[in-house]
Amino acid sequence: MERQLETNHLLVLMQKIENVRNFISKPLKENDKTCLYKAYSYGHSSMGNFAREMLVVEKQSIRNRVVESTLSPYMTKEQDNQSWIENVPFLAITLIDKKRAIARVGQVGVKVAEREAEGALQNLRLIATTLDIGTTVVREFNEKVLQDNLELPWYVKPIAIIAGGYSNNLEKKSPHLHYKEIIHKDEWI
Repeated sequence: MERQLETNHLLVLMQKIENVRNFISKPLKENDKTCLYKAYSYGHSSMGNFAREMLVVEKQSIRNRVVESTLSPYMTKEQDNQSWIENVPFLAITLIDKKRAIARVGQVGVKVAEREAEGALQNLRLIATTLDIGTTVVREFNEKVLQDNLELPWYVKPIAIIAGGYSNNLEKKSPHLHYKEIIHKDEWI
């Protein structure tokens, strides 16, 4: 019975993960940030290379450089693209260390590391929800501009920007397709 309650609670939390852009103007508690970092670090690594890392951006001057790299939701450069992330309570970049990613399996390791980073981000977002922290993953940015603006070495690839903060908007459940609409058995129809 207890296991079923835990499972149902996790399923409810998963439904609450959505892109939140309205945050309470309050810094995250250090303990809450530590929980986010731990959740991210617990993401799987099928090849054991743990090629994903996270760069937490706190300095305003660096945040400005992150915003300079962003694009509109239509992946075009416009004015004030993702400027809303400039002053969010939590801002970080998910990075792939390509040297570690390719060490065992070659270039395919970068693609694998990117997929594994998605799992780590989902872990972070799930824990964030338990702490009343809303999150958004921003993928609309020019990778080369962000890499240059952050002065990252050639082998460090930014793949996602994550913004977050305490939010009062976590109670609604995002619309999802019913699982019966997307799960197929034995054949795709």
